Amino acid sequence: MDQPKESVMPVPRLFHALPCYALVVSLSLLHASPVQALVFTIDTTSDANLSDCTAAAADCSLRGAITKANLTVARDQLNFDIPETDPGFQTASGHWRILVGATTLPFLSEAMDVDGYSQPGASPATQSPDQGGINAVIKIELMPAQIAGNQQVGLDIGLANFNMPASTIRGLAISGFSSQIQLAGGFGHAIEGCFLGTDPTGTTATISNPTVQTTAIRIQGPGPYRIGGLQPAQRNLISGVRNGINWFVASSGMVIQGNQFGTNAAGTAAIPIHGDGFGIVGSWTNTLVGDDTTAGRNIFAAISFSAIRIFGQSINDFTGTRIVGNWFGTDITGTKALGNGRNPQSPTQKQATIHVSGSNCRLNIGGLNPGEPNRIAFGGAAGLLVDQCNGLSAIANEFIGNQLIPIDNAFGGGAVGATPNDVDDADSTGGNRLQNYPELTLPPDFAPTGSDQVALQYRVDTATTNAVYPLTVYFFRGACGGGSASLLASDTYVSADAEQLRSFNLQSGDVGNVLPLVVLAVDAQGNSSEFAPMIGERIFGDGLEDTPAADPGGSCPGA
Repeated sequence: MDQPKESVMPVPRLFHALPCYALVVSLSLLHASPVQALVFTIDTTSDANLSDCTAAAADCSLRGAITKANLTVARDQLNFDIPETDPGFQTASGHWRILVGATTLPFLSEAMDVDGYSQPGASPATQSPDQGGINAVIKIELMPAQIAGNQQVGLDIGLANFNMPASTIRGLAISGFSSQIQLAGGFGHAIEGCFLGTDPTGTTATISNPTVQTTAIRIQGPGPYRIGGLQPAQRNLISGVRNGINWFVASSGMVIQGNQFGTNAAGTAAIPIHGDGFGIVGSWTNTLVGDDTTAGRNIFAAISFSAIRIFGQSINDFTGTRIVGNWFGTDITGTKALGNGRNPQSPTQKQATIHVSGSNCRLNIGGLNPGEPNRIAFGGAAGLLVDQCNGLSAIANEFIGNQLIPIDNAFGGGAVGATPNDVDDADSTGGNRLQNYPELTLPPDFAPTGSDQVALQYRVDTATTNAVYPLTVYFFRGACGGGSASLLASDTYVSADAEQLRSFNLQSGDVGNVLPLVVLAVDAQGNSSEFAPMIGERIFGDGLEDTPAADPGGSCPGA
């Protein structure tokens, strides 16, 4: 009897169509081992292209290590171990200086981490912002050989390869270049633990001439990038440059936390930034500047122009962006007046601490949640200038001792000072459409002594046709300079209340006096009014005055 034939499963036609070499490649990929990251140890301050960086005791320069790392696709590590016998060792300060010649360093075009804290003797910061300044010990300094008129970029990440994976620059002092660091590409590059614009001690600016155009970090890609962070070791010092951070393209997902702008490393004295702290034009979405915890607080101080200058063109330019929990104009303690916007190069042209302008500025600066208010203090002009654009909500911030009014809603061309209320709030061409502020009526015997509560009345002269209701009215305990120190309460002013007196029982909640008292209104689109004149200035405490008066701007001691 014939034996039955063995059944054979037919092979799919697609498999038959594959050429032999494709099968070999496919099988080899199945068994391929992951690419191993390499460690390159930089052992010389030489600027020559010394790239035999994997051999024991071989000469390996920063230029050579970058060149070598650009040849691999793994995220390589660039460490430092330079001996004191190296010609670049600075005996007096105990650090090593790498001088870059006329040829710019190679772009970082493949993933790598450049770690200055790997140099023996260096150590990252251990203090958070609420514990003090940046106590990092930096041992590697990167400078151009010729500083005057230098147009070089110090380190460039991603411009030569926008698809380059995330990389980190850590623990370096970089100064004297046109841009100390340039960031490009669409991955999460990080700058942490660096001193940009100063010497490695963080006590002296490398360039003292305020007219020399230098930028700490130049943004040339969409990000997301991280500058600083919530860990003490991630905090950067950005001081002694013309501009802190400049954006030249639309970006999203930026995180800027824990940094000090315009101070020394200790955070106790000024190393001025001679232009703007930030300069942003156009789209800047899903960005977090600061944090609702003290770990993420940025310090912006001694900045000659605006600490933050933003120009918005589209209604979606700032979607998801938050500026919260930062201190502007103070030292690391939050009390010493270092100021912003005082413009020592032209004292008659002082600048607002935060300046937002353009055709649209739907943005939140500060917030109601714990830790979200910014402290905006001791500025040379307005604390916040909203120039012509609408939708900027700035509630629950502390405005202290600014030399002009805390919030200035202007109608183009810069600061104009306090804008008086108009009938029905019909004026609409100006910052936050020139929203009228609330007008308060207090019991005649309430001032000057005040109390922890008061039954008052208020009215907002805004017709329902001239704003989007409801309005929210915020009551603050006042600060010197006519601004707000702390939020006391809020009340909702609905369309049925429009232009009518509304009664409200204000209580402090902390048993403290509600005086001095300031108030503002915000419509449903985020348009914040200027503050109403302060009622019950601190001088009322002596009992000599019996009528409320406005606290003049800049009346804080030391402002």
